[in-house]
Amino acid sequence: MAGRGIRGLARLCSRPLGQRKRYLFSLGLLTVCSSQLLPGALPQRSFATCPPTSGGSTFGSSKPLRASWVVGAGVAYPTGDFSFKVFQPFPKVLAAEIVDPFLMCDEWGASQKEMGVPAQDPGAPVNAGERHVGWHPHRGFDILSYVKEGRGRHADSLGNLATVRPGGIQWMRTGSGVEHAEGGGNPEGANQHGFQIWINLPSGLKMSEPQYGSVQPEDIPEVRSAGGGLSRLLAGPGAAAFEDREGVHIADCELPPRSSHTHRVPVDADTLLVYVYRGQGSVAGHNLRPQQAALFEATADQPLDSVLLELQAGEEGLGALIFAGRQLKEPIAWEAGLGTAVV
Repeated sequence: MAGRGIRGLARLCSRPLGQRKRYLFSLGLLTVCSSQLLPGALPQRSFATCPPTSGGSTFGSSKPLRASWVVGAGVAYPTGDFSFKVFQPFPKVLAAEIVDPFLMCDEWGASQKEMGVPAQDPGAPVNAGERHVGWHPHRGFDILSYVKEGRGRHADSLGNLATVRPGGIQWMRTGSGVEHAEGGGNPEGANQHGFQIWINLPSGLKMSEPQYGSVQPEDIPEVRSAGGGLSRLLAGPGAAAFEDREGVHIADCELPPRSSHTHRVPVDADTLLVYVYRGQGSVAGHNLRPQQAALFEATADQPLDSVLLELQAGEEGLGALIFAGRQLKEPIAWEAGLGTAVV
């Protein structure tokens, strides 16, 4: 028996590194706490913990905040046009069931502006351009479009037509169903960068009346720290959009080079994810690079409430989105061609 075990170990050690990792992962002997998930591996919500590299955040106690997963974002082409690429940490890499109540985060473009300072408004195009994303329907979830650089242009079947300047938000409760179109609001050559985020609706709100709103950059609540960092409160109680979503918190943190920042997560959450979109630095003691996400662990003795999240920026500064939420724990069904999450 021992001989067979030794021979089996020898055969395993002779395999390429990727095969060895996949085999150990399949046996539950290798935890996922690396910059990339193994090819074909779908993370489940049985958490493997990784201690912080230094420092850390607390739960109102001295216990450090632990990351269950650190993953690189996947690449997606949401319109089917291969010239329009987005980075997608979820659900491309982390399944929606794992980051419940959040469904999707797409990052388009690249950040070029100075961290902690609003991006320059490129102004309106000479001629209104064709909408980059044409008319299409949604139902059953909330949409937050956060325009970091460039302008955001929106039209929908409710009769809304609006444009937000850099740093602004367009939000939409799709409810029982709505069609919209996006893009075409920038002059040629203007840099564009931003995020579209989908948040699942509880079953009782799936068929609610669709709604739309826009928030210009100066109307988004902000909190600055003594270290020079900035938190912009995007969604949830006390934020710019979806204030009725008590179990949701989305914020954008910008840190100038070599600065520190503390962000308070105000909701009682059991999902906490941080996505770094620019620069390198430390989040709760875990070193992250651009387009990496860290999913933090909730346990019975360490619930994700009253979290003070510590961020440290490197030489290029740091930009990170924070997602905190209370899980709905409801089935998710994706309807092809409709962009829908329904029960």
